[in-house]
Amino acid sequence: MFSPLQLAVAILRLKPDLIHLNTSMDPKAFWRDAVYLLIAKILRRKVIFQVHGGKLPQEFGKANILFQIFLKWILDLPKAVVVLSDREYQSYRNLLLHQRIELIPNAIDLAPYSTAVEKNFNSQELKLVYLGALTESKGILETIEALASLKAAGKLAHLKYVIAGSGKIENQLKQQAAQLGLQGLVEFTGPIFEQDKIKFWLSAHLFIFPSYDEGLPYTLLESIASGTPVIATPVGGIPDVIRDGVHGILVKPRDSAEIASAISRLIQQPDLLKKMSLKCIERARESYEIERMAGQFEAVYETILG
Repeated sequence: MFSPLQLAVAILRLKPDLIHLNTSMDPKAFWRDAVYLLIAKILRRKVIFQVHGGKLPQEFGKANILFQIFLKWILDLPKAVVVLSDREYQSYRNLLLHQRIELIPNAIDLAPYSTAVEKNFNSQELKLVYLGALTESKGILETIEALASLKAAGKLAHLKYVIAGSGKIENQLKQQAAQLGLQGLVEFTGPIFEQDKIKFWLSAHLFIFPSYDEGLPYTLLESIASGTPVIATPVGGIPDVIRDGVHGILVKPRDSAEIASAISRLIQQPDLLKKMSLKCIERARESYEIERMAGQFEAVYETILG
């Protein structure tokens, strides 16, 4: 991470023709990257400003009229603003009438998942999973509540919930699982990487991702690339990837009852899950290969650099 001074020194030393800044519409990231953008423009560099989620710009600036004016001014400075989802594209297009807005969804290297095939959901134990930061906004607390309600209804036989990652609510999640009597059903692996992560996805049966707010998360793309259907929320770029009833089920944020209902519905329909698994693989290979994203950025770079 550069300090503003380090960035200025690097620009003066390296003399890049183009600077690609990654930001998100949350206060800490925005103010840091707004300073970087101003430094780059003062030093007469061309800039691409890529927004990775957070609030939509109209929501981000709605509390203060002066900040709305500043936000629009800042976002008009780069040569292009790059966004991840259709919803973001429409929002930025409506705000920045004369700015170049590019829609370039995230992508991943699909090579590790090249052998993925539709999964078998008739196994002795179905593995529900979560992978990512353990923060409140990811909806993990609601997932554990949903599992507790399924247990009370006698619908938790042959299920396991595996949580991979670390974060500030890890202890809270462990306490919640223990208080709800789910110790044997909920497993915490800690962070996983590389081959362990690939094995994790290939052995998973259902990704539970009821996040409150997202851009276009890489974990979602890894899930579908591995053939793992998804229970998620229709926020950020998720609806661009997941078609309700085809690649999984979309539920309302902060609603443990809807999560429980979706889990209950899917685990009772292994044939539907198998169809969803195949559709997930097809979706990843059609639209989220990293070569597609690289080609889109290359085209943008070429037109900006002339």
